[in-house]
Amino acid sequence: MPDFGAQTRPTVEEVEACDEDRCKADDLEDPAKPGAPPPAYPRINLEAKAATVKDDSGKVKRTRYPAVDLSRRIVLIGLHQAGVERGEGRWLQTAHRVTCHRAIGPSGNRYRVHPLDRRLTCTNRLDRDPYHCVGIEVLANLEGVEGDGNWYKPASFGYGRFGAAQQAALRQEIAAICEEVAGEHGGVVVGIAPHRVVGVGKNGKPNRQICCGSAIWSRGGEWAGAELGLRVPGPEWSKGGLPIPREWHGEYWPRCDRRLA
Repeated sequence: MPDFGAQTRPTVEEVEACDEDRCKADDLEDPAKPGAPPPAYPRINLEAKAATVKDDSGKVKRTRYPAVDLSRRIVLIGLHQAGVERGEGRWLQTAHRVTCHRAIGPSGNRYRVHPLDRRLTCTNRLDRDPYHCVGIEVLANLEGVEGDGNWYKPASFGYGRFGAAQQAALRQEIAAICEEVAGEHGGVVVGIAPHRVVGVGKNGKPNRQICCGSAIWSRGGEWAGAELGLRVPGPEWSKGGLPIPREWHGEYWPRCDRRLA
């Protein structure tokens, strides 16, 4: 996962050119509107392939991280963005390397990368007892705040938009994770948070300023808070990272009335 920092704003022409590499699903109706139910986006199981991926020390990731008992943990969902823009075809070949439990492709593919009870080091302090964080990586390079031009190294990694298909697939995956944690692991997903609030580097300083970004948080995280009753961070809540800025709040924020302690 990249170390997000200050970026350079590309031109409109550059953004539109980069969009050509994405699967075109943005013309779908807003799935949040009545009468426009989204399709069930496919879930692609990459767990067996992910089990062979080695980390920098040469250890296989899946065997390095033991399973945990979700019935004895405070289970949260952590939202991330990849910081890289690629077409769905390329993600089909590389998504198994993502250090998250689930990933959401640009055309709505939902990738199962690791079992939900696998401990992964992707969400900092929320990966440690008493917490267990289920990470979802949205496979895109999105702005910190929509419209501000603050992408992660856009000249190298492209420029993306959070389309309707990716949004609908993210919501489906959040709901599916809540069901799976309860039905198969005897636990309860109590809340959801962006990586920003816990992201911190080895030097102790926050380093995930634009992860997951306003689009994913307002239309994914806050949607889950309003529609699924998950707890969300309050205005000052963080654990080593940075609180959620006001610019990240969207239409669902007024109905997010349950807060993480």
